[in-house]
Amino acid sequence: MLPIESEVELLVVDNASTDKTREVVESHHSAFYSVRYVFEPNRGKGNAYNAGLREAIGEICIFTDDDVVPSEVWLKSHLDAYQDSAVAAVQGAIELQFDTQPPPWLSSMHRDMLAEKLPGELRIFPYNDGLVGANMSFRKSVANAAGPFSPILGPGRAGFWDESEFALRVKRLGLLTLFEPAARVKHLISASRLTVPYFADAAFRQGVSTYLAEELGAYTVTRRPVYRTLYVLARQIKVRIKSALKSEHYNMTSDYLLYRMHMGATWAWIVGFERLNRRYRV
Repeated sequence: MLPIESEVELLVVDNASTDKTREVVESHHSAFYSVRYVFEPNRGKGNAYNAGLREAIGEICIFTDDDVVPSEVWLKSHLDAYQDSAVAAVQGAIELQFDTQPPPWLSSMHRDMLAEKLPGELRIFPYNDGLVGANMSFRKSVANAAGPFSPILGPGRAGFWDESEFALRVKRLGLLTLFEPAARVKHLISASRLTVPYFADAAFRQGVSTYLAEELGAYTVTRRPVYRTLYVLARQIKVRIKSALKSEHYNMTSDYLLYRMHMGATWAWIVGFERLNRRYRV
């Protein structure tokens, strides 16, 4: 459903794919909105975001992913939220939709890592959690003020923190975000993303991304790096003992995910920011 008297442009940013994305996009025509194909050769979601923002004509920029199905009122709900001039950004609801029965060990922490965003059925303003790219929007003037997305964070690079680091910069400008439950999407989750190896790898990359976000100034910690290493080793013992006492598979618990995150952050600290920056920057 399109808002009345609104001009809508659909930008599809192709982040160096090797399939027929361009052909599919350029063959699509709509009587309600214009469609443009944008090719971004540098891999990484941050690079794709920045390419889209450079090309976007409108003031309100709404983002989603290729594995997301928006509701019929998704677009209208995002745009209606900006009737309030105090709203700088909008986070919409994200519901997970599985193509197979999820495993019984899937916890709220696992769901968070799959980008679930369901804090309630009422608007929240101001909304202080980070943005999630599967269903977010903001004014283009906000992006110009906050600066571009980091090219070393997010999928295709370090793995995570691309939207969260950007959202923190927006918040530091004193700008406010709204959670709009009516702007709802379904995030399609395949069976390949419901395995222990998938979550173990994702948690490690989240730890690496957390370290990089800290070095970029997203937040500060008081724990010295050497203590992080000792902490992560101690936590491994704690996680295994705790799981054994509960007769749980330790590599399926939220505690194990936290351990893997700490492992990722510790490895990143050992490697160092400069080498990681060269590795992930394009």
